[in-house]
Amino acid sequence: MVKLEYANNALQDIDYIVDFLMDSDSASALNTFNIIDDGIQLLKRHPEIGRLVGGGKRKLVISRGNTGYIAV
Repeated sequence: MVKLEYANNALQDIDYIVDFLMDSDSASALNTFNIIDDGIQLLKRHPEIGRLVGGGKRKLVISRGNTGYIAV
């Protein structure tokens, strides 16, 4: 079974992103959260996806238009 770990500030960072977007566009905030969550769940279901970064960890780029987020 794959163990999903969040870095110390990862959940706070997600909250910050969503809160920031919520001020201007609540639909975009929810969409962004879903994109990040979908990427994390994909990494959990398929742990060999993404680039190996060492220590048995992988890095997955979660695309969002012209920008994106990184899950390790």
